Amino acid sequence: MSIANGLSCAGLRKISFVAVANTDSTPRGSLPKTRQPKRIMASGTHQDVAYTVGKSRGLYGLASSVSGRHVQQRISVRAKASADDSSDPETAEAIAESEIDLKATALAFTFPAIGGALFGYDIGATSGAVASMTSDLLSGTDWYNLSSLESGLFVSGSLFGALVASALALVYGDKLGRKRELLLAALLYGTGAIVTGLAPSLQLAILGHVTYGLGIGFAMHGAPIYIAETAPASLRGTLLSLKEGFIVSGILLGFLAGSQFIGMEGGWRYIYGIAVAPAVILAAGMSMLPESPRLLLLRGDGREAAATSLRQLRGRMSDIKAELEAMGPDPNDAPPSLVPKKSTVALLLESKKQLYAGISIILFQQITGQPSVLYYATDIFQKAGFNSVQDAANVTVLLGAFKLVMTGVAVATVDKWGRRPLLLYGVGGLALSLL
Repeated sequence: MSIANGLSCAGLRKISFVAVANTDSTPRGSLPKTRQPKRIMASGTHQDVAYTVGKSRGLYGLASSVSGRHVQQRISVRAKASADDSSDPETAEAIAESEIDLKATALAFTFPAIGGALFGYDIGATSGAVASMTSDLLSGTDWYNLSSLESGLFVSGSLFGALVASALALVYGDKLGRKRELLLAALLYGTGAIVTGLAPSLQLAILGHVTYGLGIGFAMHGAPIYIAETAPASLRGTLLSLKEGFIVSGILLGFLAGSQFIGMEGGWRYIYGIAVAPAVILAAGMSMLPESPRLLLLRGDGREAAATSLRQLRGRMSDIKAELEAMGPDPNDAPPSLVPKKSTVALLLESKKQLYAGISIILFQQITGQPSVLYYATDIFQKAGFNSVQDAANVTVLLGAFKLVMTGVAVATVDKWGRRPLLLYGVGGLALSLL
């Protein structure tokens, strides 16, 4: 949504947005020609947008951040609505210094991210649970002697459920809403963990694992979108990267649970059963958080509903008007020409090159077999030479810890090194490890 469209739909006659950056070389009031204020026409009104940007950078959202050597980054968004075009914005405008409430931002990130952690937990937990379930000494059942097909059906049950839920979320996600989607995921996570942990037969264990997988599908659709739509712009990329850290942390916790309970008779039941606790935390946390303000606008729930949601998400920050305007028009009030008429799928198909590149990266990431190694890590280590299933489960903890450390390295260096080099280094490392 362009700045002009966002401003025209606000019904304001004149608005000035100013981004101020203190630099050593360019004093305020003597901007170079390329940085002078620009006049934008929007639906019969004029808006003066003055901004300071670096070379080859444009206005992003309401004001771009200015980065560079000897630059002290300090951005102020100034907004003033005036009925008189001749008024002096320099003397009349109110300055709202936007501050990030870390507590409110952390809450809006942490609870959705727990949905990702529960996905990772299933990966790590399944590694130890399958080894326990198929052991004649540790299973605690009379159906422990599973064939490769039966074992594979159980392990892949969560993936099948995730696939089904992902397809449903693609169609009904916007109608359901990010918040209700995550609440549904929490319910499915908890139900799946209980059914799997108490299953008296393989069939019910598979059913429970499929149910858990449904939770994975809804959570992995709703969580990243909720975080992206509610996070402050300056922290959005960081928080989305940290979400991946939560997934890997879940894997490590799953491996830890396996190492602790695998030596007990029926230990696999405890490994899955303890997932109920974080599912309850996810449900409780999301019940306190508001719906995404961007989705409220998109669905036509009204600008007031979106403002209430954004005010809760921003905590101490009381001036949310500028950020709200940047989210675009309310479909109920906006001219038909400003309301998107194409579906999300249609918009994706218009960018086929980017779509195919994204799908290819995910596809080749999966067909390398790397996820399967994690699901069967305990069994692989045991067959590789570790004498007992307990020793093999302990080694998986080291695997999970190393994976978490390298994820931290990737998060810390992705902006410095770039995504493509990290991807090439990762693929290269996978290839070398198979030689």
